[in-house]
Amino acid sequence: MAVHGTSNPLGGAELQLAGGEVVLSAAADAPASISFENALSLTDDSTLTAGAASGGVSGARDVSVASAGVTLAEATTLTLKSTDDYRLWIPGPLSGSGSVEVAGGDVTLSGGGDVDELRIQSGTLHLAADLDAQWMTVIGDGLDSGTNHVHVGRR
Repeated sequence: MAVHGTSNPLGGAELQLAGGEVVLSAAADAPASISFENALSLTDDSTLTAGAASGGVSGARDVSVASAGVTLAEATTLTLKSTDDYRLWIPGPLSGSGSVEVAGGDVTLSGGGDVDELRIQSGTLHLAADLDAQWMTVIGDGLDSGTNHVHVGRR
């Protein structure tokens, strides 16, 4: 768990997720839009959540993470979700042979890239760039791609 006030508590460290859940939250003194400018890599199935956590506040907040991109190891799944009226933004590109799953709330992928599988279980995924995926499943609320595309079967 990381609670962002007026500065990123994680500094410039690369986030390496190896299972479990990381919750990114905003402190009461944080601006409405906060950035965790950390690179992100996944070595085992993990969840990344933007929402109120210990010391964090609920309410409309934009949380951005991984502007340098997300690297997914083979056969892993990164589950993305937001709670407590937060919005989760991933501005960097996705790469590797893992999968991405949206499991609730409001999630935006704006860096494009490619993944093995894209799954939308619940919530809404917004695309701000084209994304390549070998497989795609939409069960949840939906996909807002605007003028962007998910190229399925093209990796």
